[in-house]
Amino acid sequence: MVKIVIARYNEDIHWVIPIIDYVIVYNKGEDDLDYIPTNKIIKCENLGKESNTYLRYIISNYDNLNDDNLNDYIMFIQGKVYDHMYNNDIIKSHNEIFSYIKSPKNYKFKFLSKNLIPVPLSDLVDYCSGIPAVPLKEIDPIPIEKIQCENLKLNSYKFIKKHELTKLIEQCGIQEPKRTELFKLYSHEKINLNNYKYGAGALFICSKECILKHSKEYWEEIYSTTLEPNPSSGYGLEKLWKYLLS
Repeated sequence: MVKIVIARYNEDIHWVIPIIDYVIVYNKGEDDLDYIPTNKIIKCENLGKESNTYLRYIISNYDNLNDDNLNDYIMFIQGKVYDHMYNNDIIKSHNEIFSYIKSPKNYKFKFLSKNLIPVPLSDLVDYCSGIPAVPLKEIDPIPIEKIQCENLKLNSYKFIKKHELTKLIEQCGIQEPKRTELFKLYSHEKINLNNYKYGAGALFICSKECILKHSKEYWEEIYSTTLEPNPSSGYGLEKLWKYLLS
């Protein structure tokens, strides 16, 4: 059986009513879910994109996963799934979600997203701040007038490189220990990106063993990087769920 974790903002999720027994909704949006039983809803702040929701579930339930004999698998999805599945075919997408509840499973991890995107090694080797990358506009709050780095032409890059970001942080007096910790956790030397692809939108299903192979502290440390509305780590976690869990 499957537990279904839904990261919901303001999407209409009437579609989950037929499978509501399996669902828990983390609601970061309006309190307009009167069609969902209140014991199926966890109200939370709109922080950290879908990764914050998934990690919150993992940490809150980590100690009980071994005792949960009914739910060997956990599905992590957003409130709107069809835009990452069958070309906006709503019925086909929802029916596939339903089919995973009781179907046999010969895998430990599987993307539900149909748009699988390759990750080049350069993303982890060269870029930073989103594991692997975040658009340059995300660091615009850094006062550009303080940057005195010779040969650093910011406007020429779509993404900012690791060594450049390090210089920016040093020159601006900005301390970002959590970003440093993530670099240590996800050193590219530890990651084999041969034919590695990730599912757009971070829709996936995994066995609980995939979660338990890491310590609770491991997940808590990653969770601590998602406690803001639009964290850079969210961009990278979308790419790395398969790596972390398989």
